[in-house]
Amino acid sequence: MAAGQGGPIGLSAPFVRVFALSTGTDLVDELRSPGGAGGTSLVQNLFQVAVKLLVPSAWRATVAHVVAAFPGLTLYTQSRGAHEDALLVIGPTPQIQACVGALSLAERAMAPLALELLNQLAYISPKTYHTFTCGGRSLDFSVKTGIMGILNVTPDSFYDGGRYLDPQLAVDRAHQMVAEGADIIDIGGQSARPGSEPVSEAEEADRVLPVVEAVATSVSAMISVDTYRAAVARVALDAGAHLINDISALRFDPALLGVVAEHRAPLILMHMQGMPRTMQLNPTYEALIDEVFSFLHGRLEAAKAGGIAAECLLIDPGIGFGKGARHNLELLHKLHHFHALGQPLVIGTSRKAFIGWILGAEVDERLEGTAATVAAAIVQGADIVRVHDVLAMARVARMMDAMVRPDFDIHAKGQKAVEPSRAAGEHHRGA
Repeated sequence: MAAGQGGPIGLSAPFVRVFALSTGTDLVDELRSPGGAGGTSLVQNLFQVAVKLLVPSAWRATVAHVVAAFPGLTLYTQSRGAHEDALLVIGPTPQIQACVGALSLAERAMAPLALELLNQLAYISPKTYHTFTCGGRSLDFSVKTGIMGILNVTPDSFYDGGRYLDPQLAVDRAHQMVAEGADIIDIGGQSARPGSEPVSEAEEADRVLPVVEAVATSVSAMISVDTYRAAVARVALDAGAHLINDISALRFDPALLGVVAEHRAPLILMHMQGMPRTMQLNPTYEALIDEVFSFLHGRLEAAKAGGIAAECLLIDPGIGFGKGARHNLELLHKLHHFHALGQPLVIGTSRKAFIGWILGAEVDERLEGTAATVAAAIVQGADIVRVHDVLAMARVARMMDAMVRPDFDIHAKGQKAVEPSRAAGEHHRGA
């Protein structure tokens, strides 16, 4: 049937279309399409990756010599004073892998760095989608974004402070959030807003414990407690909480590591520059992404060395915690850089000050700005979004999931965390 009669137009030669490859998924899709150049096995051969290294200047000549032996690779160098060089190597994954092996042989001191490089490369080429199991429930991030609903039982949190001090109101709100699409309820008994002062350990526990006890026995969701204190975490986990969300990444109370390991509970490690009281006075970075990445890498290693299993660890770059507006925007734009750490990525932008600064909006007028940041974070690979407005953000997330999650089921009505027996084939999936 001719195109003019309402039939499919189709393609015929000659034809040309030019486009930029923004992700490996773009390349997979084009290779699978009619007229594509081949199967997905070609992706690693074609997809370009970048490796950033900071090494002693004495290694520079060796690295340059080895990289030059691989025609598909490009090396950029920059001196950082008398003793260090920053190196950037760009090229296809297989050539990067081969080059790393050659570097290990040419400069034996580089072997540990080379091993770490290969480990990171494995998570991004192709991208790894994790399955997170917690509290008898499971989230497959190849299918959906996890929705973490914020439940602050505090008088001074920046948005909802004072609304849920009454335990029954807090429990009712938890039920409402689950009905609206929350997979995780994150209960906090101490505000971490900029300028806040810490409360006593006893007061934090008194706020959190009754709510955890009631929510854990009455809602079908994972229960998280937002605390950096070992004693609070212990009573919360004993009362039925499933995971701990630590803004200090195990730095403020080192005993928390033992508590989490003992309970075999998942743990979210967050980056923060400074303390809540002072973190927003003058946040400064020389290289934001590198510094946050290095911090999270170090905290992951400390957690694993202390007995927490890798599958129990999640990371959060800490939007709004010791960052200015431009820092937050850069983090959102480059969230995909953190995939190389190999852990699920948690993002919290909900109604934060940088949204108000950009839009000129008060805290109760930041819903649309929050929606924009949630959508951007999901495109960049966020696995869990932490939000106040569960119903609206669950809808935003579901729409984004339909566009970016490889196993999203367009026919499923409101996909939520499910019992592991129903999550067929827990896996690390590449796409």
